[in-house]
Amino acid sequence: MIQVVEESKLSGITFLSDYRDGSFGRSLGLLQEESLFLARAVILVDTEGIVRYIQVVPELSHLPDMETAFNKANLLLAGK
Repeated sequence: MIQVVEESKLSGITFLSDYRDGSFGRSLGLLQEESLFLARAVILVDTEGIVRYIQVVPELSHLPDMETAFNKANLLLAGK
């Protein structure tokens, strides 16, 4: 996760992880109970707590499209 944060070069963004207990992933249906891994996902939430973008990659061997996610985050930061 640290690598993703450093590569994003975004400020004003809070990055979160559900590493410890999986409660967040379980509540969103992202936790794969067999392996206790989360589906790879990017969820952008605005300052009012409204989810503005979700990208779920169900195959653990694939990565989210971070370029698209960063573009969406920049649009949110710009107020668009």
